[in-house]
Amino acid sequence: MDQAENNIQRYLIDDRFIQLAALNPTDKRSIEEFDGAENAEKVTKALEIYTLLQLKEREIDSNLLQAEKMKLIHSIEKASQEKNIIHNIPRFIKTHWAAAAVLIIIAGGLIWLNFTNPISFSTEYGKKLDKTLPDGSIVKLNSHSSISFSKKFEQKNIREVWVKGEAFFQVQSTQKKTKFIVHLDKFDVEVTGTKFNVENLNGTSKVLLTEGSIKLLTKDGVEKILNPGDYVVIEKDETLNTTSILQKGKKENILAWVENKIVFDATTLSEAANMIQNIYGFKVIFKDNLLSNKKISGILPNDNLEVLLKALEATNDFKIKTENKSITIEPTN
Repeated sequence: MDQAENNIQRYLIDDRFIQLAALNPTDKRSIEEFDGAENAEKVTKALEIYTLLQLKEREIDSNLLQAEKMKLIHSIEKASQEKNIIHNIPRFIKTHWAAAAVLIIIAGGLIWLNFTNPISFSTEYGKKLDKTLPDGSIVKLNSHSSISFSKKFEQKNIREVWVKGEAFFQVQSTQKKTKFIVHLDKFDVEVTGTKFNVENLNGTSKVLLTEGSIKLLTKDGVEKILNPGDYVVIEKDETLNTTSILQKGKKENILAWVENKIVFDATTLSEAANMIQNIYGFKVIFKDNLLSNKKISGILPNDNLEVLLKALEATNDFKIKTENKSITIEPTN
């Protein structure tokens, strides 16, 4: 098996890949972020195979089955020629073996999909959602965010969810102390019963622990224990490691969104523009680049874009105009 095939098989059993296939199977940026731009073609091929396996609700096309059978026969013969592994096996046996293998692969894929096809909830720009999970845990989704989990979520030994965007969790402890895992791009968050906030956006993963204790885990085996008040930020070009700094987060600022507020604390207008774009999906344009470095402070409502912009404009020396999905900020004179 060559490296490309090995990668594709690895993807198909990767929990993060299943999340990608369920939520963003055609998003170029998400595909590149999954395993790097250099592997985007392999990830795309794996997504095509994942889609093919979803034939469970329609009859398998005989032409497709024949094509897949011939591909497998060809690969077997190629391996035979190169390695002499099955040189003496009669062709009719190889043919039946290939056909059976295709059926086994498809049938296995259907069984696999029945257990992994997730339940998902998402929010639009400017909207939030409160949801109680099957185990009684409570999650609040911020604007333009999503959460997904298996249909067998509460029946498994490990409760697992995948998050894109931002979410606040209040995890319910179980009688068996079942682990609760939140999968983010940079690491996983492992808990039993606690309260914490996660943000998984644009390749950056953030966690603020407000109550209890949680453990951050990477696929490379790195572990990091967080105590209440600890805040971790791993940027797009960084990885969690043993020397990653645990900050003391400003809880009232980070969790302001839960109470429909947004906090600007000596925040540059450029940073504020990114926050507004993430919440409402509006592109922010500066008519004067010097304005982007201007710092603002204040606590404003974030559940109504018009009210937010008027409040910003009233307390500062710039004008704000909105048109379609764009916001323009310009000097007052």
